[in-house]
Amino acid sequence: MLIDEEAEKAAQPPVVPAVDVPETLDRPHRLVRATRKALGRSQRVLDTRGKPEVIPLYLSRPLADRALRITHALLTEAEGRGYTVEAQSDLKHAEAVHMVAIVIRCNAIPLALTERTTNVPHKPTPQELRQQERHPWTRLPKYDEEFNGRLALGAPSGRWYQHSYSYSDGAR
Repeated sequence: MLIDEEAEKAAQPPVVPAVDVPETLDRPHRLVRATRKALGRSQRVLDTRGKPEVIPLYLSRPLADRALRITHALLTEAEGRGYTVEAQSDLKHAEAVHMVAIVIRCNAIPLALTERTTNVPHKPTPQELRQQERHPWTRLPKYDEEFNGRLALGAPSGRWYQHSYSYSDGAR
């Protein structure tokens, strides 16, 4: 039986190049360096959305290093392939919107990195219980949102950073 090697090669899907994420950031990308500086000393929630000249992040403190390493790898790989990375500011609905975008053939692809959340049953605090005793018509929330350790990379769309596209890690 004869096999056409060229046809078999053409039938195979193209190899997707991998992007290596460094273990440590020795010389971070300029936007990663600015983002690290903008994070400050917050201990719980890190939020750089809406700040100019930084990468939009919304995540918990334990994932900050991982998120910065991933964005560094992504941005340096994009620049290595000849694309440009730029911080952009636009005016939408009379509000300034700041974002980071990778520009490919004059098309800007905005990026944001967020941590996924999970709804957990709300546990009322003693203050909330006292408040409800005084004002019985008030309602306590059923659920609270907690970070679950899964990162999502996507493009912000809308005011509250819903993603128009999103890719997240499947492992918990």
